[in-house]
Amino acid sequence: MMTRTAKNSRYSLRAFARDLKIEPARLSDILNGKKGLSRSAAEQWAQKLGWDDTETEFFCDLVESEHARNPIKRQIAKRRALAALEKNSNSLTLTLDAFRTISDWYPMAILELLKLNRTVHTSSWIASELGITPIQVTDALERLERLELIERKDSKWIPIPDAVLSPDGVPSTAIKSFHDQTLTKAIQALYTQSVSDRDFYTYVIPARSKDLPEIRSRVRKFITSLVTEFGNVSGADTVLNLSNQVFQLTQPLSEGETE
Repeated sequence: MMTRTAKNSRYSLRAFARDLKIEPARLSDILNGKKGLSRSAAEQWAQKLGWDDTETEFFCDLVESEHARNPIKRQIAKRRALAALEKNSNSLTLTLDAFRTISDWYPMAILELLKLNRTVHTSSWIASELGITPIQVTDALERLERLELIERKDSKWIPIPDAVLSPDGVPSTAIKSFHDQTLTKAIQALYTQSVSDRDFYTYVIPARSKDLPEIRSRVRKFITSLVTEFGNVSGADTVLNLSNQVFQLTQPLSEGETE
């Protein structure tokens, strides 16, 4: 629920209950410890939340350690959860860091901002440039440092050359959240930035479904060529967002349906 609340401050317990397909009152009782949750129900929750096998197993062990009726099962589940936590505490932290870095738009923007010569290396300045809070800046910088994407030198945060953020083990929900936030920023730019600072093009065309992979490939290659040519030049003084959206406005054809 915290991930959804971070993405949407208006996300409520009622909305969370809707996503989990249970009654809000029951969810409230479970979260407040008034009612228990079975392991099978916990597995269903994890599936609906898009968690992987490791995350699901850990969550289910936590649930069973608290709510299993059999005391022996509770003890065994608690031992498994503690063992997993001790074994994976560092990798779990890095996975969460990667998740949050990928799912929020501003950590990567901060990373690129640090490459500009005009950058002032204070949280307040970075926050002012990106329109976020100093707390968000500090949190993002700590994440980037733990992920070894930046390092602290002489009171400055320096991007580490050739460092790559690996999304391995990070659920696709993080990628979706990043794109969702980026599209929101695009809408804001549409209404707040002058036409000399932003550009929007939209074409609605009829096309053959079988040509969609080639269209997507060409668009991606074009964006990549722009990044290669303009993304690593000396004298950069601003951070841009280059995005493209290619999607079907009509319902995709089902298998076996004629074009």
